[in-house]
Amino acid sequence: APPRAPPSPRAAMAEPIFHFEINAAHVKVFMSAVTALEGIGKEICLSVRDDAAAGAELTLSATDDAATAFGRFTFERRFFSKAQVDGARLSAGYADFACKVLARALFP
Repeated sequence: APPRAPPSPRAAMAEPIFHFEINAAHVKVFMSAVTALEGIGKEICLSVRDDAAAGAELTLSATDDAATAFGRFTFERRFFSKAQVDGARLSAGYADFACKVLARALFP
């Protein structure tokens, strides 16, 4: 049998658990939310929820170091031009995913 070609890098990557695309008209709104949260804390908590009734939503939140200030922005499915969440693969059967990222990493 002829040798097999190695898999392409794209094929070797696992499919993402979630994928959001922001319409060009909404980028400024999203950037404003990130900037506001960056004013509160260095880290932003990114949460993804797949609600059967409302669909996919993305929440960004931040708390200051003293835990005296808090901000949260929730972007519903209709905010995005494309939103996909693989609910079956989210953390052990729960319909949520959460992580923390440095605010400056979102818009360097």
